[in-house]
Formats: sequence, structure tokens, C-alpha cells
Amino acid sequence: ARRVVEGVSVAPRSLEIPHAVVIADAELDDVDRALSAGVLIGEGNHLRFRHELARAAVEETLPPARRLGLHLRMLEILDGSDDLARIAHHAIRAGRSDLVVEHAPRAAAEAAKRGSSREAVAFYRAALNHPDILGPDRTADLRVRLADELRYVEEMDEAAEQMRLAIEYFRQVGAVEKLADGLSRLQAILWYLRRIDEGWPLMEEALALLRPRGPSELLAHTFYRAGHGYMVARKA
Repeated sequence: ARRVVEGVSVAPRSLEIPHAVVIADAELDDVDRALSAGVLIGEGNHLRFRHELARAAVEETLPPARRLGLHLRMLEILDGSDDLARIAHHAIRAGRSDLVVEHAPRAAAEAAKRGSSREAVAFYRAALNHPDILGPDRTADLRVRLADELRYVEEMDEAAEQMRLAIEYFRQVGAVEKLADGLSRLQAILWYLRRIDEGWPLMEEALALLRPRGPSELLAHTFYRAGHGYMVARKA
């Protein structure tokens, strides 16, 4: 029963009873004993703690090797699953940087689509901890995505810094469209930081880069951002 509790502790929110039995190397009777003791709650085919703080506390008290083994076992169980968030979570906790880079950005994109910006931020940050595996191109692209989500959780200073780092790379490699897009996005972040005067040169540079390339969706969007900025600043 104790092993069942330990197994459930490595799974945020809840864990399916069959999975708990497998990773704990337990029997169904052991699950019943954990439930009877009141440590876990059963909800249909799932087990969970009464409170997330209790789950986290139990997980953190596990010996490091035991905790690592449970997360690795969960990765084996989830092999082939389309639950990107769960795979990314266990990959992060197990230190599987290859799986983090593969799954965390996709899990972040899914979270962003659901409006779960804090979850998206956590997954993007986890992926960006491995720039050597991501490579410079993908690292810069993920910095842009992270900056966008950071805006929604009111972490504007970090959003500005992430965007600046991406812009530096786009400028270095001559990625004109990505550079222009990054400049206009940074202008919007600076506006929220009330550093309005710093933003106008960025927007002007973005438009100067895009105009010679002719009409495009990005140029139209950049004009929209510029127009919005001019309007709210009452700038002619």
C-alpha cells in the first residue's frame, strides 16, 4: 500500500489504477488498503491525493533513486501515448533531456491553445534548458513563443529579455521576416512596460524591413500593431 501511495505521488492530479499497480509492483488489494487508510481518494478508475500539496510533499520525501525510477517507469507506460503533457512532465522529472526537447514544446503549444499560460511557460522553460539539443534556430523560435505566454502571466521583464535574445539571433542569421516580427512583438511588450519611447524605433525598423518585400500577412499584421500603438499613444 505504501508503494501505491508513492507511485501515485509522482503523477500530478491523478493516476489510473492499472498504472499505479504496475509502477508500484503491487496488487489490487494494496490499492484498497491505501484507499481505506484515507491517504488516497478513488475517483472512478483513478487515484489521487486529497490535495496537491500532499502529493508534492510525498514525492519530495522519496529517496532520489526511487523517485527517478518511478518517473522512468511512467515514461515506459506512456510510450506511444498522445498525452504530451504527462510525457513531458515525467521526462523533466526523470532528467530525460531528449524526451523533454521532443515533447515539452508540443505540450506547451497545447497548453497555450487551452489558455493555460502558466503550464505553457513551464514547458517552454524546460525545453529551453537544453539549447545544445534544440539547436540555435529552434531555441530562438521557442524564445518567441515563451515571450508570448509570459505576457499573459504578467512576467513582462522576462518576456522582453526572451524576445531580445531571439531578435539578436534573427539579426545575426539574416532571418528578415522573423526579425521584423520579433521587433514588433518586442515593441508591444515595451508598451506594457511603459517604455513606449524605446518601442517606436523597433516598429519603424520592422516596417522598413518588410515594406520592400511587398504585401504580406506579416506586413499587414505589423501595420496593425503599429496603428494600435500610435492610437493608444495619441501619436500622429
